[in-house]
Amino acid sequence: MVRIDASGARATLAGPDQGMVGSTACEFARAPGDTTALYVTTEGGLVVPYQGVVQDAKPVRLEVGKPAQPLFPRA
Repeated sequence: MVRIDASGARATLAGPDQGMVGSTACEFARAPGDTTALYVTTEGGLVVPYQGVVQDAKPVRLEVGKPAQPLFPRA
């Protein structure tokens, strides 16, 4: 999982060591007190197995430290 900021700079947030193999979708948390987490579903590398091994599909919670920001701010 890679974060790309407005300038185009990239930073790795998570990889196979954090269970991020075959990420399929993500959503920022919305529950009160849980606004700085990103939830990601994975398919375990079914299409491209990591090191030749398919892992279990699972949801992964990543603490990113900041709440979600709107993609398109209201005018």
